[in-house]
Amino acid sequence: MSVDLGTGTVDRDRGFPRDPFNPIDGTPDHDRTRAARRKGPALLLSLLSLATAACGAESAESADAPVAAPPVVVAPTVALSLNAAEAVTGAPATLTWTSTNANSCTATGAWSGSRDAAGSGSVTAGSPGSHTYTLTCTGAGGSASASATLLVNAVAASSPLPGSGAWRPPYGLYVGNPHGNDATAMALFQSRWDASVRQLRRQPQFFGTFTDFSKDWKEWAGNASWFAWSFNKSERVAGMKPVIGIKLSTNAYWNRQNDAFREIISGKHDQVYRDVVAAWRDNGYKELRFRISYEFNGNFMPDNFGKDAETLNLWKQAFAHVADVLHDVPGVKVLVVWNPANINWNGNSVIGSYPGDEYVDVISSDIYSTMYPLSLVDWSNGPKAANLLEWSKNPVNRIHYWDFPGATEWTARGSGWGMVQALEFALARRKPFAISETGVGGDNVKTGPADDPEFPAYLGARLADFVRRGGTVDHVVIWDYDASDGKWRFTDVPAKSATAAAWTRFVNP
Repeated sequence: MSVDLGTGTVDRDRGFPRDPFNPIDGTPDHDRTRAARRKGPALLLSLLSLATAACGAESAESADAPVAAPPVVVAPTVALSLNAAEAVTGAPATLTWTSTNANSCTATGAWSGSRDAAGSGSVTAGSPGSHTYTLTCTGAGGSASASATLLVNAVAASSPLPGSGAWRPPYGLYVGNPHGNDATAMALFQSRWDASVRQLRRQPQFFGTFTDFSKDWKEWAGNASWFAWSFNKSERVAGMKPVIGIKLSTNAYWNRQNDAFREIISGKHDQVYRDVVAAWRDNGYKELRFRISYEFNGNFMPDNFGKDAETLNLWKQAFAHVADVLHDVPGVKVLVVWNPANINWNGNSVIGSYPGDEYVDVISSDIYSTMYPLSLVDWSNGPKAANLLEWSKNPVNRIHYWDFPGATEWTARGSGWGMVQALEFALARRKPFAISETGVGGDNVKTGPADDPEFPAYLGARLADFVRRGGTVDHVVIWDYDASDGKWRFTDVPAKSATAAAWTRFVNP
């Protein structure tokens, strides 16, 4: 195709002007030139029309062709919540979170590190105040954050209860047993008792004592009678209620406790148990608490509940049998105490050992300040401690151990038996709760501080909260005595002055 511009024709096939004086199709030059001049403008308009039509067709084709939609990018979402709005120092709380459209999540604020897109975890605040936990999750659509705030209150000896002022624990003392036939020993008992009462500034309502299980069955009644008489002779416990430990075997049954349990179930020792109750009754005591097989979940006791189903079942039957025998003694009120110990591991299920509400009047747990953690994980979210001494210097770690002695980095509650489990179980069974033995006495190296005012404060806070939730505390027996298994004496001990002051605050909040 060519276009005549009036002075020459541009040949579009060759790309150069045609020469009007050198025709190639036989048309005279002047005719060709006139014809081109006449037709030029009309031809140009025709060509422009054709070009416009072609462009319109291409536009129509483009409009009809399918166009791929751009990818939809969705922004991530995050939800974060706490199982409690408030807690006391050292008490764990549980964070739960979910997210959508996220590839990664990061914790900031009162916690740190990367997190899965969804999950839950235990957090423990080591200081009073507001602690905010934030989780930020990122995906192709950007980032999103959520926060949850925990109000942490300081551990106090106790908290005021609505309408009743400050809660005061019904407490008892153990300063050893008096010796009614030895004037020197009796004077020592009396002086220790008097000093403890002066330190604690309030008369106790209970005193702790035991039936000597190192003796043969036939000697138990005489031993009980002698203790009851000696306590009376001390002139220190008039009107008070004894909390008496009594076992389901003697020391002769170590590693064969099932034999003792079978003997008890058969009724062979019924009269022994009746005579023990009668010995205390006949010495003037009208209300007795018996801790049957106390600390039975520890393998350091000859009548422990073992680690197999047969031993556990026999233990429960023996406990129930003795409870019935004790309850049936006339002329005295007997309360049966089911009394495991706070411990980091159990051979059998502690809850599974519960013999039934009809056999138990009080649920108790023995707890001391000493610690034997299974892991040195730092419960204030710090680095793992190098040794137990370093770990135990953090009160948050000690509090978590008292709550959950079997806790590890893999399970915040653990498989042991701790204060939280004991209190929760008492609430669930609607039974009064007690601490039948407690004391402070670490070694400053392997078992925690020797002088630890945090421990009495911790007990006060946990018990006050238990009462606030509707529970009843039956008794707390404080050990102010140095025994073979620990130095628990705090009265007139300069190295434990902070502990002594803390116990005073516990008794008199």
